[in-house]
Amino acid sequence: MSNQRVSAAKRQISECLQQNVESASVCRKMSNQILGRSSRGGGRGEEGEKKKRKRKRKRKKKKKKKKGRRNEKKKKGRRKKKKKGRRRRKKKGRNRRKRKRKRKRKEKKREEAGEGEEREGEEGEEGEGGGGGDAEGGGGGGGGGGGGGGGGEEEEED
Repeated sequence: MSNQRVSAAKRQISECLQQNVESASVCRKMSNQILGRSSRGGGRGEEGEKKKRKRKRKRKKKKKKKKGRRNEKKKKGRRKKKKKGRRRRKKKGRNRRKRKRKRKRKEKKREEAGEGEEREGEEGEEGEGGGGGDAEGGGGGGGGGGGGGGGGEEEEED
């Protein structure tokens, strides 16, 4: 059967070239289609034989790199696992605002009691008091400034 097909294809090519209807490459394509060699189209020819299915090439999967806990695998000598450090939440000036509120409250009380003028001199020297320490301070175990801060801003407010 296959020989018959080949001869038929050859005949068609020769006819195609004689008639000069299409170029040789087109004729070849047509014959290949009859023979079932082309990747697409035809392939069954006149006898209705099935074309062999072309195998798809499988792509090799890329190996994924493992992430995380890499330090445990390394066993060259004794290596210490790196610690990521304590990550503190920054307080956005909350303590300062709290102190300011407290100060104002105290001042109001003092003025109501009528002794605001006598004390003002002493408290002016203290300035901001505890001051710093509230950017990071806090966190675990109390740590860091932000103590009393009494008085303080009286001069600026007046």
